[in-house]
Amino acid sequence: MDLVINRDELTRASTGLIQQREELVRLRRDINRTFEELRRDWDSEAGDEFFKTFEVELLEYVDEYARTLRSRSDNLATAVRLYQQVFEAADAVANAQY
Repeated sequence: MDLVINRDELTRASTGLIQQREELVRLRRDINRTFEELRRDWDSEAGDEFFKTFEVELLEYVDEYARTLRSRSDNLATAVRLYQQVFEAADAVANAQY
């Protein structure tokens, strides 16, 4: 089995992960905005417990997932940078005239 590294695919994957992270951040902001409205209307002990759970169980997971997407995107971008010399050498061989 051959190892094939495609810089365009790595770059697209990295960009795609960043876009997914941005969408997740927007979704988190929208969810938070909606729940802030609900929080104003639901001022009780039950509401306090619900929102405590909401902040811990939902928002923290969303934040962790966003950090994971960012980390994976960064890792792919690093791979592209590290393989740049390999890509350039492969391009030179492919374009060489014999």
